[in-house]
Amino acid sequence: MVNSFFGIISLKMVGYRNTILCICIIAFSAIASTKIYLDQVLNMSQHQLTAQYLLIQPKTSSNNIVQQLAQQHLCEPALLTKAIILLYGYRGRLKSGEYYIPMHYTLKSVLDLIVSGKVVLHSLTIPEGLTSYQIIQLLNSNVILSGPFIKELAEGTLLPDTYKFPRGMMRQKLVQQMQQAMRRFLQQALPNNQTNLSAQDIMTLASLVEMETAIPNERPVVASVFLNRLKINMALQCDATVIYALSQIKGQPFNGRLSRQDLRINYPCNTYVHTGLPPNPICHPGRAAIQAALYPAITPYLYFVADGQGGHIFASTLSQHQINHQNWRKIRAGIIKNSY
Repeated sequence: MVNSFFGIISLKMVGYRNTILCICIIAFSAIASTKIYLDQVLNMSQHQLTAQYLLIQPKTSSNNIVQQLAQQHLCEPALLTKAIILLYGYRGRLKSGEYYIPMHYTLKSVLDLIVSGKVVLHSLTIPEGLTSYQIIQLLNSNVILSGPFIKELAEGTLLPDTYKFPRGMMRQKLVQQMQQAMRRFLQQALPNNQTNLSAQDIMTLASLVEMETAIPNERPVVASVFLNRLKINMALQCDATVIYALSQIKGQPFNGRLSRQDLRINYPCNTYVHTGLPPNPICHPGRAAIQAALYPAITPYLYFVADGQGGHIFASTLSQHQINHQNWRKIRAGIIKNSY
């Protein structure tokens, strides 16, 4: 009887073990099959007719990100994608921002992109020679940027260039980056200053050069003309300073032709009325103009006038300058062809 009892128990235990083993095998097979299926879903190549952008707002939850992906047809059914995000360690790692999704993609490539935070970068170009007023207009009219509008910006404090930024970047933060770029450039350039001018005066001189010529080999020569005039306390008589003065007075860019009356406007930066450099830059000069102010040419010139081809003709005497000026008037009137 005893042996039979223990025999029955042994058979039952064997049966239990076999049952448990079978359940484990089935469970393992199910998990393995599910893993294989999820791997296939995650790495399955997808195709859309056109590339698109995905914009995830800050503080968006993983579940809401999945809903967004589903709405833009970038993932499998939401429940399945949620399971993938949880099981593959994406939960809590997805970052906000604007992402570019190419025509061909996989769910894994999309999720990895969002985890990487490699957002789309937009660009804003600040051309050389713009005034603060003009740059403020560019910044405030840019709908990709966010934050309060810029109201003030000191002339000559930011470096003209093309800047990259993500959607939603604060305007003031971008301005700070532009100003930092100028400071870095000046830290490298100013120690080699070949003039006796201060850093502020170098920037002011560079702004005059920037507004007077766009021809590379003319910039150092134009700088030399202004420096030669400064040495003998001669008025710089730079038309660009009068244009700047009129723009400041009117509160908007001046695009007309200067009159004799305009040249007599008593404004601090008008170099027809006041000798010496203006008290501040009249624009934001670029690298080349700043380099010209730091490394001016050595010339005897005191005058220059347009040559009719976008450049200038230089003179060291007033008599020669007057001849050049008369020729320029004739060229402009169509009386004679350019002879330079």
